[in-house]
Amino acid sequence: MTLMISSSPSGAGYGAAITLTGLTTGGRDRWSLWRTTPDGVQTPVRGYGGDLIGVTTTGDVTVVEDYESPLGRPVAYYVRAWTASTPTDWVDATAGWLTLEHPDVLAVVLKDPSIPSRTTTVVVTTMPAWKRQARQAAHQVRGRPRPVVLTDVRSARTGSVVLSTASGVEREALVWLLESGHTLLAQWPSGWGEPDTYLQVGDVDEARLSEYAPQPDREWTLELTEVDRPIGGLVGSAGRTWQDVSDDNATWADLLTRYSTWLGVLTGVEGP
Repeated sequence: MTLMISSSPSGAGYGAAITLTGLTTGGRDRWSLWRTTPDGVQTPVRGYGGDLIGVTTTGDVTVVEDYESPLGRPVAYYVRAWTASTPTDWVDATAGWLTLEHPDVLAVVLKDPSIPSRTTTVVVTTMPAWKRQARQAAHQVRGRPRPVVLTDVRSARTGSVVLSTASGVEREALVWLLESGHTLLAQWPSGWGEPDTYLQVGDVDEARLSEYAPQPDREWTLELTEVDRPIGGLVGSAGRTWQDVSDDNATWADLLTRYSTWLGVLTGVEGP
């Protein structure tokens, strides 16, 4: 079988589902998967054990979910397979361009890269006024009118964003996302001129918009610091959980009858 790759919207978590077939072509036992943008930048796709680089092949077919794929901009996926004993003898394949739609032109999609089920969409009231703090010190030298300035690279962006929630459900979804303290991925609408950004959230202020207690509207102020892409693997799926598996199967015997592999359990695809 020839190595092949295809991609489509995952249907949950605003991510992409990538199907790889023919991974064992020519007896190859290792593979890697990257996400490629039109500017040629390649980024490893995150899997359950970390980035999918040099993965040991366990079957000819697998499905990967990528929840860090950009929204509103085209992306392609590139796979390479090889044998550990002869790494220079490899085969590869590239999927066609895929553009995932951003769900709301007035909102930001906030994701926990490691726990995709926490993904939520929140209306933005005020965008950050980004600050790039200088790293420098001025030293006054005796006998010289001008100081000697020692500098280092400028720090990452910091700022505060104001978000709005209009219901208890939206409020609980945002709190659930923030309570872990993990690094988040912010995906803004493509027309806003803001790139996808990994952010660490500092202090969070929650304010009521009305003195009338039953009014559910809240305004949230989040202190943000731009950070690098975090390491680590995925935990779970945005669209399929153990509760889904339990709801569909009364016993383990039913599960074993319906699915022949753990990939089937993850994707919900029955049969061999």
